[in-house]
Amino acid sequence: MTLSMNKLTVKLISEMLARERELRVTSIKIAGATVVDAGVKTSSSFEAGIYVSKICLGGLASVSITSYRIKEYYVPAVEVSTDHPVEACMASQLAGWRISVRDFFANGSGPARALARKPKKLFEKIGYSEESDEAVLVLETEKYPDEEVVKYISSEVRVKPENLYLVLVSPASTAGTVQVSARIVETGIF
Repeated sequence: MTLSMNKLTVKLISEMLARERELRVTSIKIAGATVVDAGVKTSSSFEAGIYVSKICLGGLASVSITSYRIKEYYVPAVEVSTDHPVEACMASQLAGWRISVRDFFANGSGPARALARKPKKLFEKIGYSEESDEAVLVLETEKYPDEEVVKYISSEVRVKPENLYLVLVSPASTAGTVQVSARIVETGIF
C-alpha cells in the first residue's frame, strides 16, 4: 500500500481553513506558503487541537476528546487510534526535525518530515519514504516564521512554497495541549 500522508493532511488543512472562525485559528501567506496559526497568536480550541493532532499523525489516525474517571472526578483525555503506528507516529508525529534559522526555532512534526527525511537514520531504519508535490509541517513554536524560514523548509522538502502548509502551535495553547496529549502512541513506540 502506498500512503501519501502529505496528501491526506492537505485535506485536513482545507477543512481547517474552511472553519477558521469556528476553530479560532487564522491563516496568512508567508513567501507563498499557507501558514495556519493554531495557537501562537490565536486562542485556538480543542477542536483545532484535534485537527493539529491528526495532521501530526499524517492523517492516519483518529483523535477525539474523551474523559476518564479518577476516583469521583472525571478528567478530560485525548484518545488516539491508528492502524499505521510506524508511519503515523515515527514517520510523521515524532517531533524529529529541529528547525533553527537565525532567531527562529521550532520542533517540526507532520508528514513533511518524510519528504525531508528528518531524522535520516530513523527513516532508514523504518524504511518509509514518500514523494509529494505538497507538504504539511506542524511547527511547535512561539513565533511566526519569516520568509527565510519558509524558503529553508520549502527547499528541504523539495516543494514550491505555494504548495507548503505550515501549522503553528504553541505547546501551551489549547490546541497545543491536545496535540501534546495525542503523542501517547508515539511515546509508547519510541
